[in-house]
Amino acid sequence: MTHACEMESSMILRLRPELVTPDAARGANIPFDSAFYVPDFSRPSRVDVARTFDQLSETGAFGHPEIATVEKGEALFAVAATEVIAFVREFATWPAVLPRLNSFLGCF
Repeated sequence: MTHACEMESSMILRLRPELVTPDAARGANIPFDSAFYVPDFSRPSRVDVARTFDQLSETGAFGHPEIATVEKGEALFAVAATEVIAFVREFATWPAVLPRLNSFLGCF
């Protein structure tokens, strides 16, 4: 997921549609040819370089916000909620305090 991409825009369309301007919702990544750095997050970078948004995207969006939909946003929230619930249920079974590893303390 990247800034103002299809997924993020779909989620905002579901929650706060008044914040999305469909006519302006388009990705416009600035091409950057490098074997090491992928500034549009379309694949993993081998290095990370800090850049401002205007150096990476003409619109401030990455990916394709123009194909975002309310239905996709609803589906994404459903999946996220299911995963959070599963984690909280598992977390509730974890021990409150983990046992100390005294053996490592003896090496100092």
